[in-house]
Amino acid sequence: MDIFCIDGPVRVSGTIKVNGSKNASLPIMAASILAGGRTVLKSLPFLSDISVFGELLGRLGCKVGREENGDFFVDSSSVDNPVGE
Repeated sequence: MDIFCIDGPVRVSGTIKVNGSKNASLPIMAASILAGGRTVLKSLPFLSDISVFGELLGRLGCKVGREENGDFFVDSSSVDNPVGE
């Protein structure tokens, strides 16, 4: 791991954007069915696993998609039975 040592009277400050993790995103997408209503997930990676799972949620009755800013949404308000048959 790299280490940056900064000496001086000025404090370092700023912001960074952290990308989402596929391994964290998939279980959260699954839990969005049980949450009911609209769930917005920020910084989801653009991966085929996310797209395929989004299609699966769509077949269960959810409305899924990406907004213009890249956020992924799952609207499960129209899902009557999240467990299936």
